[in-house]
Amino acid sequence: MSTEIRRATHDDLPGILRLLRLDLGWPADERAQRLWDWKHVQNPFGASHVWVGLEDTEVVAVRTFMRWQLREPDGGLVHAARAVDTVTDREHRARGWFRRLTERSMDSLGADGVTVLFNTPNAQSAPANLSLGWSEQPRPSVWFRPSRLRSLPVVLRSRVSAGLWPTETAVGLDPASAFASPDIIAALTSQRCGPLDALETDCSLGFLRWRYGLPELGYRVVVDTGRGAGSVAMVRTRQRGPGRERAVLDLAGGPAALANALSDPDNFDYAIWVGHRPARGWYRVPSGGPRLVARRIDGASIDQRFALGLGDLELF
Repeated sequence: MSTEIRRATHDDLPGILRLLRLDLGWPADERAQRLWDWKHVQNPFGASHVWVGLEDTEVVAVRTFMRWQLREPDGGLVHAARAVDTVTDREHRARGWFRRLTERSMDSLGADGVTVLFNTPNAQSAPANLSLGWSEQPRPSVWFRPSRLRSLPVVLRSRVSAGLWPTETAVGLDPASAFASPDIIAALTSQRCGPLDALETDCSLGFLRWRYGLPELGYRVVVDTGRGAGSVAMVRTRQRGPGRERAVLDLAGGPAALANALSDPDNFDYAIWVGHRPARGWYRVPSGGPRLVARRIDGASIDQRFALGLGDLELF
């Protein structure tokens, strides 16, 4: 039996998608290819670095680093990558694939100009990341709002991973139509690209169109029609355990669009938001947001905090 670690090629994609389907719940139909292309090929920050581990000719492990760009408070750009869609076949675990794939990736990422890596690991991968020099970062704050009082028991039972695909909702506009409006784009980019006090995602029109542009993911743009397009919310409704969750991913221009985004309480059980408290009636999740780890390629410490919202974290 021969083993090999190398950069992935297009011919490896069926084997990669097989692992993602078996371990991460990716679909077995053509949506998997479209989701992969959206995340790892069409990303405006650049194509992902994908490494595979093979036994003979079979893909048994994959390590994917998605290109990302951050802005510093002084306006400087940080070329980053985030570890996503990493899987080792269950029959081939505990053989060092994760470590070897990560170590082989470092030189390639550094040569491509990447200086910072970050990740929101699960319970299985977090210890391995920490053993490879990643450090814990402050967790973002997560807030929730029940759609009605009787939804509270559903909220308490929804502490599981969210579904990948959306549930149908008629609230708001589809992004392709909404992003044709200069006012909507101006509102979102002014919020995303305003003054910084931490490392934040570098925002642009191209980024927003890509981030919310895959139709299968069901994103909606909610606008406060009473004030033109000055108040905008990006939302998505999905299933999480027994509950229907309204994820508020981006919010700009005040609370009016947020109120409109939650104006159909029969269609969701609760809403969530990551960041500062968005309005009254929202409650902090005691356990905090997702675990966040990071490291510099050169091994130096990271002396700036991350400020990432749900639009930066969801699906990645």
